[in-house]
Amino acid sequence: MKTALWISLLLFTLVSCSNSGKEKTADVSETSSKKAILYVSYDGKYKLNVKQLGSKQIEVTDQNKGEVYMLVQTEAASGAKYSNNDGYVFWTKGNEFMWMQDDETLASGKLKANTHTGNYVNADYFQRDKGYDWVGVKVSRTVDDQLLVQVRSRADRKKPTCTWDASIYRESENMYYTMEDGSKVFFAFNNDTLSIAAENENVLYFYCSGGATVAGNYIKIDEPLDPEQVDSTIFSKVLRLQGIGFNVTSVRQGPQTAVTVSPFGLENSNRVETYTIDGFVTDAEIEDLNADGSPELLIYTQSFGSGSYGNVLAFSVNNGKSVSRANFPPLTQNTALSEGYMGHDEFRVVENYLVQRFPVYKDGDSNANPTGGMRQITYTLEEGEAMRQFKVKEIVTFDR
Repeated sequence: MKTALWISLLLFTLVSCSNSGKEKTADVSETSSKKAILYVSYDGKYKLNVKQLGSKQIEVTDQNKGEVYMLVQTEAASGAKYSNNDGYVFWTKGNEFMWMQDDETLASGKLKANTHTGNYVNADYFQRDKGYDWVGVKVSRTVDDQLLVQVRSRADRKKPTCTWDASIYRESENMYYTMEDGSKVFFAFNNDTLSIAAENENVLYFYCSGGATVAGNYIKIDEPLDPEQVDSTIFSKVLRLQGIGFNVTSVRQGPQTAVTVSPFGLENSNRVETYTIDGFVTDAEIEDLNADGSPELLIYTQSFGSGSYGNVLAFSVNNGKSVSRANFPPLTQNTALSEGYMGHDEFRVVENYLVQRFPVYKDGDSNANPTGGMRQITYTLEEGEAMRQFKVKEIVTFDR
């Protein structure tokens, strides 16, 4: 069962369809969308909303023009640099930014508000040229009062020491927390330092090897983690339910992404499998969708490009013994679902349902301005001939 913490932070609510005699179906809250960070030029003429999509891609919205640009991270001598095929470049160094097209600087300025976001490292990072192992923490903003923490370590000489992704929630101005295996983990920000500790310190050893722990003190730096040494894992999440768990990781491989699923706790087979996708992983969830006493694993993905088309890699555990793929049908197979669809999907489990939600576009709508409201699809997991199948239970369209 979901913990009380998760329930209190649930990004989806229930929409009542009592007026039409239908039973309640699941709804997705507006707060499930990632919050964009505002950058303002020194002259005040440019206001850019920047939204992080995974760890290697951003979406830049020019508030003045209403145009949206999708950019992918590229190598830079310092700071974080993103670009696209049309020559647009967004480059940050600390809280400062430059917005360019080809060799022309369109704007430069600063982050609108100071935040806890950035890169933090332990003391060994500054001795990395001498061969020291090190651990770093990337902190980025997702939604209000919530941050994404990605722990990465050195990976150029051996396997990474620590790898962990977690959403952390605001407890006070400088204190955030998350729950891991029933223990509260604290993230304390103080000027340019970050301290990580847990009620049960053993939980922070789980994400490291060789007796190391995520707990400790980290110092903020004004540059990305060393690109020649840092672990290239983009996404990492461990999920557990009913005595069974999955470690889900993803790594970019050229134009595609390799997604690795490592199960544990199964009676017969805990075989590790890797899948190739044309996009990136946005999140993963675990729940017993068909109430058979064994969990399902759902990995949410998004395509590269301005469309950001969503998909689901689904897996179902068989009586606690093994795991099999479950079929999530492409939206294009059903015109009632796909009419006006241009991507920008959101997925979430609500109770025993999988819910998909996306904006509806009318003819002539720009990518940044859909006018057809929102469509929400609720799926149930049912038995199929070859594998378990997701079936449409409810379709609802409503104003944004």
